Amino acid sequence: MQKNTWRKGSTAGVPAGLAIRLDGAILALRAGSLDAGTLDTLLADLDPISPEAAQQVARLCTASFRYGLPSDPAPTLLTRLLALRKSAPDTPRQTVSPGGAAWLRLCHPDGFVRETALQALDDAPRTAFRLALLLLRVNDWVPEVAAAGRAAFERLAPAIPLSAAQRIAPMIANHYVKRRGRIDLAAPVIALLTRDETWPALLCWLTTSTDEAVAPVMRLLLLSDRLDAALPRLLTARHYLVRALAARTLMSGQAEVVVGRTQKIEAGYSGRHASSVPKLVTRPIGIATDVEGTLRQVAQDRATAVRKIAADGLIAHRDRLDNLDGLLALFDKEPNAAIRERVDFIRRRRACL
Repeated sequence: MQKNTWRKGSTAGVPAGLAIRLDGAILALRAGSLDAGTLDTLLADLDPISPEAAQQVARLCTASFRYGLPSDPAPTLLTRLLALRKSAPDTPRQTVSPGGAAWLRLCHPDGFVRETALQALDDAPRTAFRLALLLLRVNDWVPEVAAAGRAAFERLAPAIPLSAAQRIAPMIANHYVKRRGRIDLAAPVIALLTRDETWPALLCWLTTSTDEAVAPVMRLLLLSDRLDAALPRLLTARHYLVRALAARTLMSGQAEVVVGRTQKIEAGYSGRHASSVPKLVTRPIGIATDVEGTLRQVAQDRATAVRKIAADGLIAHRDRLDNLDGLLALFDKEPNAAIRERVDFIRRRRACL
């Protein structure tokens, strides 16, 4: 590894040995001596890396492309004499194809090189790590490169497996959408998740999986109306957060997603105060919901967080329910004090009328 190429500790998320091999491969690519076997082995070792580390890998590649190549020492007399005595030429190496080298050139500091690499890319990203590298170029700061990234994504999208989209979706939902408010980068991943050929498998995963990734994936899908028809089915999902999101969406009649934060200014006795609050994006869902039936089902859920949503729904819809007494009776043996407090609030309000 070249000295002073990057500061100590900046390979966080990438094993040090793999970073050294990555640097060596890029130097060999620039020198024209990289063979296909070495590149394939390197990419195979990079594939298991978390998609969150794709940005760090891109920084390491940029540094390797930016700094000058090490100069070769002048050949000595002995080296020249030994070269004359060779009886057979060296076995030629299998040179890398433009499509294979494109995965490294996607991180080149020159925008023209990145654009050319996107056009040469012919292998669909089979892992979440490679999909993250491609999405970095979809989000490129150079408009021409970003356009080439979107074109490459649309060209390769049919061959991208569902597993890659499932693994990268939590990062998009938590980092880009919830933290930074970037809905535009969520659109390509939502398009991958909602394809007709993979939609049944994704719904089965959302319903039966206990993986912690199902909740952020569902929050991401709430930005699209494709999930609306499946919301009643998701009330029986194994993961309680999926059931909670489905229940809240059905009872409110609208999908609600946190997209970044915004400043809220309040006036008080001591002056005006600004605070950071979550920014919400809402949209009406495209199906008619049976609020009373949903409340009855959610009130008997085994998870306290889901039953609490049912109690909040009772407060919101208490004046529009035909069988409010029957729904309140479902909470007679409720063990949670916060839920009992909500039910008692409704009964006290009814007694005052």
